[in-house]
Amino acid sequence: MDVVNRSSDTGWRRLELVVPELFLDRALEVLQAAGLGGYTALQVAQSKGARSGEVLYDGVLPGSNNVWLFTLGQAARVELAFDRLRPLIDQWGGLLLVSDVRAIHAMGLP
Repeated sequence: MDVVNRSSDTGWRRLELVVPELFLDRALEVLQAAGLGGYTALQVAQSKGARSGEVLYDGVLPGSNNVWLFTLGQAARVELAFDRLRPLIDQWGGLLLVSDVRAIHAMGLP
């Protein structure tokens, strides 16, 4: 079933996370515990951040790349995951964002 909602507040949030690949499994555990089961994760080819400046990843060392992950969920679940991920991002480095979802077109959303 398609879900399309173009209202100003769908009740859904988008959580985005950029972390070292080494910590991906732990981040996924946090998402799962918050009730966020679906996600997309992609390896980052290049980035520039406050801690390490510009980095071009070559994949020579396993687990040394950054991963960009995003998920959608109901606001309360995303906020719970955000609160649990914040201290981990402080340790690992990376980026953590939450934004409102204004429109959704997807198969299988409740």
